[in-house]
Amino acid sequence: MSASREKKQRQDGGNAAKAAKLSKEELEYKRKAVKYTIIGVIVAVLVAALLIWNSGFFQRMMPTLKVGDETLSAAEFSYFYGSARQSTLSQMYTYVMLGYMESLPADTDMYSDTQTFRDYYMESAVTSASQILGLYKDAQANGYTDATVDETVSSSIESMKSTAASSGLSYVAYLRQSYGKLMTASAYEKMAKIAVLASSYNNAKSDEAYNGITDDEMETYYTENKDNLDTYEYSMIRINPDTVPTVDEEGNDLDEETVAAAQEEASAAAKEKAEAIRDAYTAGTSITDLIAQYEPSSSADHATVVGTSSFTGFSEQMLALEPEGSELVEGTDCWYFIVLHNRTRDETNTVDFHNLLVKAETTTEDSKTVAPTPAAWDAAEQKINGYLNEYNGGAKTEDSFATIATNNSEDTSADGGFHERFPKTATAGTLYGQEVLDWLFDTSRQAGDVSEPIRHEGDVDGTSQYWGYNVLYYTGSNEPVWKGTARNALAADKINTWIQELADGMPAEVVGSTDQVGR
Repeated sequence: MSASREKKQRQDGGNAAKAAKLSKEELEYKRKAVKYTIIGVIVAVLVAALLIWNSGFFQRMMPTLKVGDETLSAAEFSYFYGSARQSTLSQMYTYVMLGYMESLPADTDMYSDTQTFRDYYMESAVTSASQILGLYKDAQANGYTDATVDETVSSSIESMKSTAASSGLSYVAYLRQSYGKLMTASAYEKMAKIAVLASSYNNAKSDEAYNGITDDEMETYYTENKDNLDTYEYSMIRINPDTVPTVDEEGNDLDEETVAAAQEEASAAAKEKAEAIRDAYTAGTSITDLIAQYEPSSSADHATVVGTSSFTGFSEQMLALEPEGSELVEGTDCWYFIVLHNRTRDETNTVDFHNLLVKAETTTEDSKTVAPTPAAWDAAEQKINGYLNEYNGGAKTEDSFATIATNNSEDTSADGGFHERFPKTATAGTLYGQEVLDWLFDTSRQAGDVSEPIRHEGDVDGTSQYWGYNVLYYTGSNEPVWKGTARNALAADKINTWIQELADGMPAEVVGSTDQVGR
């Protein structure tokens, strides 16, 4: 082989080796490129998954509560948790407004010695889910369909959207503010429809139970519960011992023996005063004069109550008295002088009527209601007179009045302003005013009577007061007060038993994490 040929062969061999080396490096690069591309894709997927997870997407869908054969997602269960929380806080809001509480409790605050508020809301939510789904299933089995409440649910949703907008929030943001971050529009609307249908069915069955109570059932109930159904006319004078000092004039703490001796002396003086009151009453001094003379810690002068709930501290002794009997009772750190004037079964008839109510506009200042202005009163008066003129210019029948009331009455305590078996009680008087009771229970009242506008002025310190005008349509008298009380109790017992049976058929079990529910 020539030298030039051998040189060329060596060059060719070197080039081949170089090519092989380059090919190997290129392949390794490509493998690395693929590897890192795959890693990049995986990282991107993981980041996206983390973002989705943090958004609550997966948590909302996760099975959380099994109720019977139904499984609720975390979002759906949030409906029941949020409802339980809102219901509890709305009840406590009054105590905050009245100064009994400084603020509404946080979820971590203790509801009881063994349960936080969050634990209580969770327990209530589980119970509510069993009851509502039990009612819903039974309603469906008895011919109720979602379509029967579509209009009501749609109206509620539109109202919620309007409230959200006025608060500067989107519909979904408002839902999550109310029910927690896991709530969705679809979950809310699904559960709201179930709850509304269950409520509608419950109301129908409650009316059925209420109207189905027989006279024999009420008589039996009265015999077994007369202490809580009878009406008591009574008087009471409570005498507390004077408060004794625990420090001397210089602000130094007094020793325990000195304080105890002073307390014993004050207790003896309170007993002596109570005995003097008893003796004076026995001798003929009236309760009114005794109250004026002794200025007791608390008192009642010929007060009327239904049941024994007002007799805390002396109910047993009061029940043992005969009419016009009296007794001196030692209470806890006090003395009671009590008199039972009369005890009766209230045979006063209840009444049925339609109430067309127009409220005068009020304002709020420093969390208190401000009474209507003269202009607000005038506007309410013009409106009520307009409705009354509409009635007088029409058929002037109960149906025509009921139609006007149903469409226009602001009386939200009754359907379309219609009240059935309305009692003449102190509670009723507080709600609508003595002037309304006076008209309804006038002995000359006849079925078909229509009142002139009755002006009612509320109390700015009250929690359920109103200002406005009532026009009343008197339908007629109904059964006595005691029967109404018995009927209510019996019907409530029947409905509660029925709902519990339905709930027992829909046992609830937490099957997933509830850590994020309601938060």
